[in-house]
Amino acid sequence: VGPTKPIKYNKDEPNLDLSIEHVFGIRTRDIRNSIFFLNDEEIIYVSGALGVVQNINTREQKIFGGCEFGGDFVSHTDDILSISFFNGEVKMVATGQRDLRPCVHIWSPEDPTKCFSSFQLPNSCKEVCCLSFDNSGK
Repeated sequence: VGPTKPIKYNKDEPNLDLSIEHVFGIRTRDIRNSIFFLNDEEIIYVSGALGVVQNINTREQKIFGGCEFGGDFVSHTDDILSISFFNGEVKMVATGQRDLRPCVHIWSPEDPTKCFSSFQLPNSCKEVCCLSFDNSGK
């Protein structure tokens, strides 16, 4: 039985404001050394294309990626395969992804809306499989 009224197709963009409230899960199948302690109460890990800083007592999360910060879209576009943490005077997290043009983002675990630097790898690269900071944070 067909519809009694013709279907109206609306081609307008929906008026929605989506945001990530909580991240469930962690990627461990194919990456190693993927959890870091920021301090006694917070851990840093990756899930999909997101970097997550989670308080282990309250379970509150701060999320890097998946949203706009001040008009700039700073986010991974595919799964994060590598992560490194620098626990110096300025704390930094570096995350690298797989993609046709993979990128690395260096961001603040204390304020994940703050991205220190981003860069893309050449077309010949397909993923960032390992990241590390030296003792100076470079």
